[in-house]
Amino acid sequence: MKKCGAWLCVLVVAVLCSACSAFNNYETVELPVDDPTAVVFVQLNAGVVFDLDYLMGTPDSLLSRLITDNEQIKAEHPDAPYVTAAQFRETPVADATEPYALALTIANYPAQVATLNTQPWTITRTYTLFNPLALMPADDHFTYYTGITSERRHSSANATAVSLTEDGEYAYLWTGTDAITITDVFPNRPLYYLLALGVATVVGVVIFLVARYISCKKRR
Repeated sequence: MKKCGAWLCVLVVAVLCSACSAFNNYETVELPVDDPTAVVFVQLNAGVVFDLDYLMGTPDSLLSRLITDNEQIKAEHPDAPYVTAAQFRETPVADATEPYALALTIANYPAQVATLNTQPWTITRTYTLFNPLALMPADDHFTYYTGITSERRHSSANATAVSLTEDGEYAYLWTGTDAITITDVFPNRPLYYLLALGVATVVGVVIFLVARYISCKKRR
């Protein structure tokens, strides 16, 4: 009976703790972006003949259309993010097979949104970042992608691919235009500690009662 009472006390403590903000909470924080630049990689699609004039020289080139499209975004939605400048980090050449890094300067860069969902057993932390691919013009010649690197593997991400670099970092790549989301799930350690303390208390009480019972039996 006493053992059941001890377990009931542990359960009551766990339920009470789950009602506290340390064990049951949801909050959202916006983190402003200090650097309004982003890097997009431009990959020539397989089977497409490279046309350097198309890419760099004509009025309908990628860069010209990119700025033209974003000028329209600015005119229609001045508070929305749009590209103000675009420049290749290296000059494209006709025989290159590697993707080109395209640096974008973005106005009205949206803040990064961090959400923290605290539950009795787990803490879920999600980061939502603006995806610069949403500002790139559609083009059958190219595939666009963007990415980030991290020292550790995240619990989940809506990335197209995740790979390990030579430096031992994880590289995340996105080819879609949806917002970039990265999620980490951690154990909510305080409740585990309380549960361990409760179990240790119950075990101690049981050992004490058993020892007392044996002692009383020997006296008889």
